[in-house]
Amino acid sequence: MPAVRKTYNFRERSREFDFRHGFSPLSAVPAKPETKPARKKAKENISVWDKGGMLLLLLLAGSLGIAMIIATAFMSSVQYEINRIEKNTETTLAEIEKLSVKIEKGTGINVVELRAIQELGMIYPTAEQVVYIEEEPAPMNDFAQYIRENAYQLW
Repeated sequence: MPAVRKTYNFRERSREFDFRHGFSPLSAVPAKPETKPARKKAKENISVWDKGGMLLLLLLAGSLGIAMIIATAFMSSVQYEINRIEKNTETTLAEIEKLSVKIEKGTGINVVELRAIQELGMIYPTAEQVVYIEEEPAPMNDFAQYIRENAYQLW
């Protein structure tokens, strides 16, 4: 009797290989492949109201998207104007600073003194030319009393 040679089915064994334990023995009864239950097609009728609601929802979402795009464009233009105004402000402040330095340089006491002597011919007064102003008494708070006291005084 010739010996029946059993062939090795690699595909069956490859599914049963576990790297930790090696091959597991084949079961005597081949396992049935698991199949998913057939999907039943449900025939649901979509009403006109549902279609209208979906259309309205789609239009609302579209208009909301367009509104967001317009708002973003408007905000970008406003930000551009703000940046432009800030740049102009910085330029103006730098110019003001330069002019302030020129004013300080041109109105310093040394510059004024030099221009007065050279251009206007002014000189410092001598001791005989100095006039001192005497302090007058402060006027009274009562104006009527002041008029009565000084009404008939003539120089």
